[in-house]
Amino acid sequence: LNSGICNYRTMSEAGNFEWELSKENVKPLKSGRSVELLNRVLSSQRSNVFQHKRRLLREYFELQLASLSASNQKFRLYSRYIKWIEENYPSLGRSADLQNVLYRCIRDSSELSGIKNNDIYVGHWIKLTEYCDEPNELFELLFRLGVGTMCPESYITWCQLLEKYQHYQKIASIYAHGLRAGAKPLLWFRYRAEACLHRYQNYVKCTVTPSDTMDTFIAD
Repeated sequence: LNSGICNYRTMSEAGNFEWELSKENVKPLKSGRSVELLNRVLSSQRSNVFQHKRRLLREYFELQLASLSASNQKFRLYSRYIKWIEENYPSLGRSADLQNVLYRCIRDSSELSGIKNNDIYVGHWIKLTEYCDEPNELFELLFRLGVGTMCPESYITWCQLLEKYQHYQKIASIYAHGLRAGAKPLLWFRYRAEACLHRYQNYVKCTVTPSDTMDTFIAD
């Protein structure tokens, strides 16, 4: 028994060590990652057996997708495929080819009924913005097309992008639209909007000096 426990600890420590060595090359996911699964993939990815199995599974997904016409079933399969890629290509580098799969999923699913505000579909769009040189323009396009207008994550991610550049007036407009539209869950969305407003107020306090206040007062 003691021998088994020692072996388990050794394997666990080896996996954690693998994670420590590789974490700079692991792409974080908004949904989080299973440490156990991540350690298993990281410790196996240089194995020829693992790479062969991964290649076969990828071919399976592609064959299944090729056999289906645009449908909710195909969309669900694409979503499973995307999740599988994220789990089995931790760095999400060139070999993962995630951008291509995301694009194909969106292209093949765009005409499905009710898809524009499907949380998973919108999530795929959000992931695709990470590959854009001008993600703000893509968010603008999605907004005009009515994609994600009822999904808080779309507004929140867009505003997080704009907050990096301190575009608070635009952020206020985006949150106001989402609140008027009733993006759900509404209470959580309102909380995130208020948190952003609080950060903006702190930003103003830190950037506006007494002389700025006096100049504004005199000008008024």
